[in-house]
Amino acid sequence: MKKQLFIVGITVLLIAVGLSGCTDKQQADISSLDYSNSQYGFGFNPPEGWVEQEANYSFIAYSPPNLQPLESVMFTVEQAESLDDIYSYADMAVLFIESQPVNSIVSRSERKVNNMNAYEIVYTGDFGWFVQKTKYVYIQKTLLTHFLVIFSSPDYLYDEYNSDFEECLSSFTIV
Repeated sequence: MKKQLFIVGITVLLIAVGLSGCTDKQQADISSLDYSNSQYGFGFNPPEGWVEQEANYSFIAYSPPNLQPLESVMFTVEQAESLDDIYSYADMAVLFIESQPVNSIVSRSERKVNNMNAYEIVYTGDFGWFVQKTKYVYIQKTLLTHFLVIFSSPDYLYDEYNSDFEECLSSFTIV
């Protein structure tokens, strides 16, 4: 009987130590982010060299330096509407995108962002004199915690900057 209580006690102690290690790791990851917004509970590492821009409609916006005036390359973070799941959001977003005659869906797929469920939609908008390519990544951590991270650029610059965006997105954390 004493041996069984000893084994149970050791097991509980090991679980408690393991869980406390997870909490410390999570806090360390959050504190290591270059940008964090404690009011809305998210953070990320912006692409190296990108500069913060005025963001009238989103929480934060970044773009690479030294672009020509019409070369708008940017990523933004917005709080997204909380829907039942990522698929409801994806369906709603596709309907909106396709309602604009200049837009064409390039791809759409489920993905993970830091082990959180996400849905990605890539589309182009052909405005005659230029084509804008946009990637929506809708991230859901809990039923009520959703963010929309958007990368947008002229089509001819998309591949050049998409890897910077993806690196930034891989650090996106919801706290």
